[in-house]
Amino acid sequence: MIETEISYDPQGTYKGIAQGSLMAACGMIPFFVQEVALSDPLEAEEAFTMMLEAYGYGGDNSLENGKGKVLKDGTYTFPGDPDLSPYVSFEINGEKDKVEILVYPYGFVCVRDAANTYFTRMD
Repeated sequence: MIETEISYDPQGTYKGIAQGSLMAACGMIPFFVQEVALSDPLEAEEAFTMMLEAYGYGGDNSLENGKGKVLKDGTYTFPGDPDLSPYVSFEINGEKDKVEILVYPYGFVCVRDAANTYFTRMD
């Protein structure tokens, strides 16, 4: 059985902002997450590919350039830019592995599991 847990403002950065407003700030991305969750991805790579297919405009793993990083707590860092905290975290607990999908300001999305992290923009 697939379980999806949603954490609003997982780092406490957006105090005072309603959950509905945080979800609205994510735009269409939660619908892509829902589609992925229903497919029960086995790992982050599969979930990331599904997210890109649902988005429909392509994309790539922006972390491959070696500059940006997603820290263990979910903070996205890039040299010269302010750190970004996720609006919402979706945790998909499937049959094989736990996949976490983090949605940030500006349409940035992180898909990760214990072994791999993928990052892109879905604006």
